[in-house]
Order: sequence, then C-alpha cells, then structure tokens
Amino acid sequence: MTHDPEEALAICHRVAVLEGGRLHQCDTPQALVERPASAFVSRFVLQANRLPATRQGAQLLTPFGMLQAAPQTSAGPSSLGEGALASPDTAGTQDAPAMQEAMVMSDAIQLDADPCGNARVVGREFLGQGWLLQVESQGQELRVRVPLSSPLVIDQRCTASLVPGALAQVFPDGRAFQAV
Repeated sequence: MTHDPEEALAICHRVAVLEGGRLHQCDTPQALVERPASAFVSRFVLQANRLPATRQGAQLLTPFGMLQAAPQTSAGPSSLGEGALASPDTAGTQDAPAMQEAMVMSDAIQLDADPCGNARVVGREFLGQGWLLQVESQGQELRVRVPLSSPLVIDQRCTASLVPGALAQVFPDGRAFQAV
C-alpha cells in the first residue's frame, strides 16, 4: 500500500485507487492513466486540475474558457495529455447535468504575464525540463507546467486560460472535450 501514485504505477501490475474506503478503480497502470474512471482517479493518478464546468448548449463553460465535445478517433484511447480520447458518446452535452467537473492536465492551461490578470503564481518547482507553477485563481489552486524560459515568478499576476485544442475529461460521465 502507498499514497504515492508514481510509486504504485511503477511497481504494480494492477492498482486499486481508494478514497475513504471507497474503491474508485482497480486496473493496470496504463488503464488508470488512459481511462480514469472518476474525477478522483484523474486528480490522484494524473495530478489533473479540476475545473468547474457549466453546460451552455452543446458546450461547457469553465472559468478559463469553453470546451466542446472532442472528435472521436479510431486510434483508441489515450491519456489526456496525448491525442484525442476515445469516448462512447461525445455528441454533445444535452443529457449531461448542468454542473460538471472538467479535468485538465498541467500543460492544458496557459499563463500570460498580466498585472490585472485572473491568477497569481504562489509556488514554483523546478522540474529539469521546465517549471511546475502553483497558481491561485478564482478560489482554486492550479498546477501549470511552463517552459524554463517562462518569466513568471512567485507573487506575479497573470492571466490563466485553456490552451486551444487541449483535452479535458468531463465527469461524472467521463466524456472527452476539447478547449476552443
């Protein structure tokens, strides 16, 4: 047993993800990454950012931009960070609840320096190939990957928005959406 998702994915053939005694998913490491069964699995295993999403017609509005149903691919499932997610029904959101959770990876959010922006950098972690910034915006904390050349520093204000074309997995039903 471990509370470290990287350790579990590295050493196990099957991983059970539990929260408060409730089993969310028991699967191979690859399946957990490619097809998380719940928002909790996505947050815990992938360290994805959770964005509130409100249905507006066939699109979803998040605090950082709009999402639309992602096109299906015949290439099969892939993680939020690579290619399009296959999903059984991504035709729209008409049957979906009005409030949902959109899970996006740390590279699906872009930050632009802006003294009047909607976000503030509160932490900065060196990753070798780039930085992982902790950003506060609209009452939530986000984890955002930026290149080494990023000029953003702690306490700097910036504008946070979804990267056009970035993928999101929307719960409760796990549909794939794309930033527009």
